[in-house]
Amino acid sequence: QTVIVDMHRAVIEHPQWVPDELKNRPDERWGDAAGRVYWVGRENRLPAVLDSLRAAPLGQRNDQQLVALVADENPWMRQTATRLLLEREAADTAQALMQQAHDGQLGTAGRIASLRLAANLLHQLPPQTAELFTSDNKALALVALRVAQNFPASLPQHATAIAALASSDSGPLQFEALLCLGILSAHDKAVASQVDIEPLAEQLASSDEPLLLMAAGSAFRHQPEVLLHTWLSALTTSQAALPPSNFLGDVARSLVAAALRAETDLQQTMALAQRAATAGDSPRGQLAALAAVQQFVQSRPQDAMFDEAFWSSMADLLSAPDITSDAQVVAINILGRSPREEDAQRLGELVQENSNPSLAEPLLQAWAGTNSVDSDRYLVDSLATAAPHMQRAMLALVGARPQRLELLVEQLEAGKLTARQIGAAELKKLVARAQGATQKTLQHHLSQITNSNRAQVIESYKPSLALKADVTRGVEVFRKHCASCHRIGEIGVQVGPDISDSRTKQPLELLGSILDPNLAIDNNYFRFVVLTEDDRVIEGIIAEETADAIVLRGQDDKRELIRREDIVELKATGVSLMPEGIEAQIDHQAMADLIGFIKGWRYVDGAIPKL
Repeated sequence: QTVIVDMHRAVIEHPQWVPDELKNRPDERWGDAAGRVYWVGRENRLPAVLDSLRAAPLGQRNDQQLVALVADENPWMRQTATRLLLEREAADTAQALMQQAHDGQLGTAGRIASLRLAANLLHQLPPQTAELFTSDNKALALVALRVAQNFPASLPQHATAIAALASSDSGPLQFEALLCLGILSAHDKAVASQVDIEPLAEQLASSDEPLLLMAAGSAFRHQPEVLLHTWLSALTTSQAALPPSNFLGDVARSLVAAALRAETDLQQTMALAQRAATAGDSPRGQLAALAAVQQFVQSRPQDAMFDEAFWSSMADLLSAPDITSDAQVVAINILGRSPREEDAQRLGELVQENSNPSLAEPLLQAWAGTNSVDSDRYLVDSLATAAPHMQRAMLALVGARPQRLELLVEQLEAGKLTARQIGAAELKKLVARAQGATQKTLQHHLSQITNSNRAQVIESYKPSLALKADVTRGVEVFRKHCASCHRIGEIGVQVGPDISDSRTKQPLELLGSILDPNLAIDNNYFRFVVLTEDDRVIEGIIAEETADAIVLRGQDDKRELIRREDIVELKATGVSLMPEGIEAQIDHQAMADLIGFIKGWRYVDGAIPKL
């Protein structure tokens, strides 16, 4: 019996139910003559498997027969036999199932299905599972380790075998073994000491897999200083290229933070990190070492290691010829914590001399963190001419210090800067941060460009829906005002809700969502505000959360990992990440163009026929 499937068919089967803009399309019935399923075989002859099922339905077969079918090559047979045995709670078949799991003559899928079913029926790790950890069949060994993770009470007796696998040269097996050790560490804090740490550290030093390094951190959660020191040592000689994502720095900071919480002695490790950071023999080693130092100086700023020689070495790194931009950013952040006047001056010079876009924001943040009076004036004076992404960064720094807000008010009152140049969304954030007379003045300037009555604003913009939309202009409106949080086609980033599938939305609905974003909010997109110990104000939606840290995701898909120990205040605003007041920057024609683009973006390039 042969099945032939023609997948060419592509028609709108029920055109009466599609959105208005998709009705009466010229390509509506183009696929009518295509797309068929053909069964080719002898006349009146069913496949053998169907004959057998008619003769003996699976539901009527005994447990032993079903056990054999759990290892069948046919996926439907395997799944149905498994379901029936689970429904029968046939725990007495577990031994036979484990025999199948160990049978090298059977297919991999059948052996895996047998192992999983035996574990589910017994509600514990089946006997002889540990023998499968070292099976020549790597897929089976992986599943055996995963099954073991579901039964923590059974893991201690297999700790030695699992620890040996943690130094295996097979990435997937090593990963699962490290996860098992992480679970084991809840019962035995010293279990990681059974791991041969040197080869593991060498593999981690050259790996591009962040999850593997995180799994190792889980396994060594009670001995983070051991993993940190050995890993940094291995990194100092690694000549592997930097990984595509900056996970090395994140992991190094996490390990230092964990070691500090455990109150372990990190003097030798920090001395190693300082040497690796300044030597620059390995790009990986330098980046991880700098990140470790950054976390240490943030947590222990008064430590004796932070002497004149240390700060001088960090200042020299900024102009080192071979330093990578990622490492340079970390060095800049470290220097921003220097107590020396000359370092603040140097950062100020670099801000004004810099021509590298990737360093502009880190330099500005570091300089502002030194509490330099010159940095306060520079921030406010540069707002009117800054690029949009830099203006957002500057305004966040302005809101962090009362004296900067006062300087901003001076600029607004003198007419050197207008509320529209700042934008309603950013001005609202500054109003929330200000106090007293400064807050009242900022609120006054905000009221000049916004209307708190959202229904009135929507009503005033309804005439824009009758205007002829220019989708090409709408692309640019979207790119300027929306692309930092939304993605349509190849434009923008997906931080907020997906608005690209707008076929079921009427233009009036879109208008309401744009002008009154807080009318109906998915709580996944509530805006949170975090105030950190170093007086930074960070806003965004919570993208990730653990017991130790949160990750805020803000405009332009910028992600900020914030350790809970660094959080002074975490507050839910109760409003959307999308700000109100966009009407201050988009007139009626631009609104028509924007909605036209959101509704018709699929047809801009002509690849899909227009109506």
